[in-house]
This record gives sequence, C-alpha cells and structure tokens, in this order.
Amino acid sequence: MYIVNIVINKAMKDLFISLFQVRIVKYVIIIFIFNSNSINAFELGNGHIYIEEVLPLFNIHVKKIFITDDQKKVINPKSIDIPDASKLGEITKSISIEGFIGETVFKDIIIKTAKKNIDIELNIKDISSVGVTILPRIVTNWYQAGLSTKQEKFGGELTYELLLSDDRNVVINDKWIKSKKGGWVYIPPEIKLSETLKTSLSPDSYKRILLKISLSQNVLPGIYKTKLEITKYQDNKKVSLMVPISIDVKPVKLSEQEQKKYKLLLFTAFKLNDQMGRKGAYVNTFRMHGTEKERNDLLLAYLADIKEHGFNGITIHDWDQVNLEETLKITQQVGFKYVVLHATLPVSKKYKGMINPSVSTNVKSLYDKYDTTLYYYGYDEVGGNTVLEKQLKLNNNIHNIGGKSVNAVFWDDLPNVIKTIGNDKTKCFDVIAYSMGSHGQKKMFKSLPYKARDDYCSKQGTEYLTYWHPNVENPILNRIFSGFWLWASGFNGVIPHGYYFPAHIERVLSKEELKHGVTNAISPYDDWSFWMPGSLLRHHNSVYPSKGGPITTLQWEGVLNGFMDLKYILTLEGKLKKDNIDKRYKEKIIALLDKIRSDVLQLDSVYMSDNDSIIYLKKLEAWKKEISILLLN
Repeated sequence: MYIVNIVINKAMKDLFISLFQVRIVKYVIIIFIFNSNSINAFELGNGHIYIEEVLPLFNIHVKKIFITDDQKKVINPKSIDIPDASKLGEITKSISIEGFIGETVFKDIIIKTAKKNIDIELNIKDISSVGVTILPRIVTNWYQAGLSTKQEKFGGELTYELLLSDDRNVVINDKWIKSKKGGWVYIPPEIKLSETLKTSLSPDSYKRILLKISLSQNVLPGIYKTKLEITKYQDNKKVSLMVPISIDVKPVKLSEQEQKKYKLLLFTAFKLNDQMGRKGAYVNTFRMHGTEKERNDLLLAYLADIKEHGFNGITIHDWDQVNLEETLKITQQVGFKYVVLHATLPVSKKYKGMINPSVSTNVKSLYDKYDTTLYYYGYDEVGGNTVLEKQLKLNNNIHNIGGKSVNAVFWDDLPNVIKTIGNDKTKCFDVIAYSMGSHGQKKMFKSLPYKARDDYCSKQGTEYLTYWHPNVENPILNRIFSGFWLWASGFNGVIPHGYYFPAHIERVLSKEELKHGVTNAISPYDDWSFWMPGSLLRHHNSVYPSKGGPITTLQWEGVLNGFMDLKYILTLEGKLKKDNIDKRYKEKIIALLDKIRSDVLQLDSVYMSDNDSIIYLKKLEAWKKEISILLLN
C-alpha cells in the first residue's frame, strides 16, 4: 500500500481527485493536506477574506522612543503584531456567540486579505426586533503618551483605543473658540459613526473588528441567526460574501436586582453653563457649545452612554439654579439613582460664592422635585491636608438640609479623619472613596476583603467605595476592578476618575496667546498637550468627544464587560439563597466562589503588563465559562 500526499495549493481554484493506476499495488490512499489559507478563506469576488477570533478587548502597547508632531492624532499609523496568546482560532464557517438574557457580549475578530489592497464595507443584518442588537466597530490604534496617568515627554506607545466605523482618512479638526459670554469653549471634531463599517485591507496587515452584542431583558431563549455582509467593488460591480452569525441565548436571566445594591458612580465634569468652572484648577468642566437644545441633546447623549455602560450615578458641575435644574432633569430622564453635586466650586462674580448647602434653599427645594439621592462632593482628598476641618463643617451643613456627603480619602489618611470626627455624627461622611493608586494603596489591597470598621461613622452607616483611572488603556484592569474584584473586595461600589475632562485653556495658555486667538491648543486627541503649565498628566479620557456625542474606546468597553462579570457572579451567588438547593450543587458553587475570591484578591496594583493582562483575561473568560455551566445546571 502506498500513501500519496497531495497538497492543495491556495493558487488552485478547483479541487479534484485524479484516478490513476499503479500496477504493482492494490490500493492507493490519497491524503489531501489542505492549505489553511485557502480552504478556510471566505471568497470575495476574485479574492479571499480570512477571519480569525481573538480574546475580547485585549490590548497591546508598542514602545516608541520619539514621536514627532506629525505622528500625533493619526489613526492606524501602522499595524500592531497580535501575540499568539490572544488568538483563539480561525473562523471557517460562521461566527458563534453565546450569552444570557440581559447580557452584553463582546466578540473580537481580525480580518485579512491575501493578495491586493481592497476597500470593503461591513454590515450586519438587523435583528433588533427580537431583542438582539449587534453593533460593529473598527478597533483602531494610534500613539499615546504613556502607560500610566503621566506623560512620557518625547516618546510614547502605539496602542489600540478608539472604536470607529470608518478609519480611512480620519481628520481630527477640533478647536477652541471664544463664546459670546466671554469664556473659551471647545469645539470637538466631526467624527460620524454608523452601523456600516468602512475600511481598507492590505496583504501585509489586518483590521480588528469588535462586535458588541446586546441581549435585552425581554429576549426569549433560543438560537437567532443573522449575517455579516462584507462588500467590495470589483470591475465597477458590487460583490459580497455572507458570513453567518449564530447567537445562542441561554435560558438564564442575569440578576439586575443584586447589582443595584452597589453604588456604581462615575466622576465626570458635565456642565451646561459655559462660564469658567473650577477657578484655578486644571479641569475646566465640560463646557458645551451650541444652542440650548444642541447642548441639552449632547449632554443627554453622554449621560445615556454612561448609563448604558452600567453606572447608576454621576458627578456634575452645574451650580446655578437654571442650569442645575436642567441638568438634573436630564439625569432623571436617563435614570440615574445618584447625583453628586460639587459643594466647593468658586465661580464667576455673576454667581458670587459657591453652592454651600447651608445657604442654598434653592438646591434644597430640588429634593422634592427629583427622584434621586443628592450627594455633595467638597474639598478634594481630605485627611492629609489643611482643609479637613473646613470639610467637616461642610458635612454638617450638608446634613442640615438632608443631603449626603461624599469625598475621596487616601488609605493612609483615614485614621486622622476618624480621629478628627470623633463621635460627632454631623461631621461623618456618608460615602468615602479610597484611591487605588497612591498613599497606602498597597496596604489597602493587602487588607481585603474589606471588613466593616469599628469607628463611630462606620457604625452610623458610612459606605466605602474605591476609584482608579479607567482612561489608562488597559481594558482588562477595568474589567477586573468593576467586576470580580469589586464583588470579592467587600466594598460598596466604585467611583472611577473619570469619563472625559477638557483642559482649562485659560490656565494653560497665557493671556497673550489667548489674545491672538489660539484655537488648536490642548486637544484631548493630542495626549502630549499639557493640562496645565509644567504638568505631565495625560488627558483623562475614557471616551473622546465628537459633535454627535462620545467616541467609545477599548478601555471604556472594558468597564461594561466588568459589570457583566459582576452580574454573572451575583446571579450565581443568588442561587445559594434558594431553600431547596441541592447539596452537591451548593458545594460546587461555594468552591468556585472561593476560588475566584482568593485569586482576584491577590492583585495589589492598578498596573499590569500586556502579557500579564492577556494571561489574566484568559482566567476571566474561564471563570465566566465555569459560572455559565453552573447557572445552566
């Protein structure tokens, strides 16, 4: 018997079996070794498209020692080599997706072509009528100024970040203009988003596509079918290929109720009033340009985005009665449970003073109008500075009108805060947020899971949150800290810092520069533009501004992915409350919960390398799969 290997080359268009005779043998076994680049490809006209799945929302940073001005604000300057560790295998027939009722699932793929450059369009057939929505985005890369919150002065990192619908010839034409009221207002670029993706492929690169699949609370269990259509023009004709998509909605509904016990707040700088915000501060609030309706619509778009990403509360910067009422109306329209106002904001002479609850009867009247819990944020990060006594007096004023006080306190400063408050309930904070990145954070991590303190204010009900900087381009850390880690930590919630903060142009630029009408300074899209003279802080952008609303990023979607993990583990934990739970089933749940808690609480930093992030991402996906199996049992 002879064994004959016949390799089918990708250049061969037709496969056939030739029959031939061999006189000296009885049998010939013909083994076809298929070239993966041909058989696994999808045909598109006279070419081929190759699709491969990768780990969802992973990120990579490629160091560059020196970055020139003409390399900044450029989309996709070059491809990033995708590590093998993040690859999950080729997609040869269809894209398969699984999820639970009420879940948002992320599917990450890369697409390539073999021969020549082509322009393509990607569309997904709409099936939202059944409660399944799929939003595709191109994951683009560009140069950013560092790996942490601080800039690398001359160099930086090539990294994935912006999620766009068209990455060809993107022009970021943002600027600052002088408003009629005298202040400077930022005009964002016009970057249009669409459900149709437009991009270019070349043989020596790839494009990364993120599919965001939202399964509504009302979707029925079952398998839903749709298609990804990839189109190009060949000989002035439109040619397409269809990649089947299968969505398997499992008969489990993720818990909404359990997650509501957490305070999931987001630090923002929203403000409809376009006058100067925090006097002397580097953050000058989110001053919106346009007509009253345009500004309100834009604010609504941003707040809706925050709500859709899992948060139930935000901070806002408006303080005058007219704008504050309008902003609160919009927060209620979106459905926020908690709103944090700023109690110590120096403002322009027109408004004289600050929102001090002890004298603000107008603010007090808002409690009766809006179904929300109003908190006040006062002097920042008290405990280790000279304003602690002022803040404690402010706490008293806040409580006198029925308000609640929230502030950031470093872990190392908390003993001093507790000692200064003593047993005076009027001085207590209702919410304290710990920094995860400075002044005792290592001790904080090591102390977990967090146990109720024995001090007076804790006994009165003070709640404890944590905060980190989600703008740093590590979606995996964002997923961890808003998901399994939050559950295991024992904290009452989070208040990440922050969402999107425009710079304080009056502080950064001199009066002489402003007099000559500098309009392109301090772009949030230029990570090297300073927030304030001498500062090396990077822009704090979890999303980016456009005239139509927020441009989302890989790291921002990582936060939502974490909140999905939180729902998963809370839904599983809820099974333990059942009276008739099977003993062996209960033991399996407890064992998995203990394993996740023990593992995730070993983290002791808000920094993680790319390689470690990919390793941990695989762990997160494995935990999620184990939870799925138990929930389906």
